[in-house]
Amino acid sequence: MPKPTYVDAPEARHERPEPLEVPAEPAAHSKSLEEASGTARPLDLDDVLSRRRA
Repeated sequence: MPKPTYVDAPEARHERPEPLEVPAEPAAHSKSLEEASGTARPLDLDDVLSRRRA
């Protein structure tokens, strides 16, 4: 059986990438789940589906 060509290929060396800086998470301004959900715009599924069909 012939020897595969990738066995004789030189190995690629790469430098280790610098770690990414993680931004600080924004602090929550709401005190409860009801307060947090009340400020968000309700999701209109009919509108979403009509945009998907377009």
